[in-house]
Amino acid sequence: MLASLSNGATRQRAERRRFADEPSNKEMLMLRFHTCVCSTLHLPGEERRLIESLVAMSREGQSLIEYTDLTIVPHHDGYMIHVGVVEDRADRPANVPAALWQLLGRACEEGASWLSFDREELPCSDLPVYPDDSLPDPVSAIGIRCEACGSADVERDAWAQWNEPAQAWTLGSVFDAAFCNVCEADATLIETPLPPMPVETAA
Repeated sequence: MLASLSNGATRQRAERRRFADEPSNKEMLMLRFHTCVCSTLHLPGEERRLIESLVAMSREGQSLIEYTDLTIVPHHDGYMIHVGVVEDRADRPANVPAALWQLLGRACEEGASWLSFDREELPCSDLPVYPDDSLPDPVSAIGIRCEACGSADVERDAWAQWNEPAQAWTLGSVFDAAFCNVCEADATLIETPLPPMPVETAA
């Protein structure tokens, strides 16, 4: 287990100063502190979107985000949040979401300096899981099939327009004419419901 620095506000301020003073060593510095890791699915959708919007709006290359009482560090698969706010405050600040406060408290009990939220991490069985509501509702998800053979290898005629700001072709409209590559003929397309995908949980 990696060692951590002194507790509370002193530790948090010291780490912030070191981030500012040694920008070229940020990645190495992070390895010196004990970090707990959990899935982003342990945050309710509203709280998850709030933090991810802060990360998305941060300046490119910015390694440290200060938001009210939270210190956030983006990484490739998510973000890390400093647990010092839990040690500094006996009661939850009004601007820190309740579910996040509980998770930071768990990490603090484990002696961690940071709590890392990772999109690729499997959820823990002993923590609440909140499905990713940014994904399509699995109940309403559909597939498009050829009515004659049932194949999904189908196409529709469409037109696209060049989008200069995006430097890409943008779909303009889709026409009724369709083709099935299995039948090798014009086709009538139908919608078929897709089965919901189960949420994976940690063993």
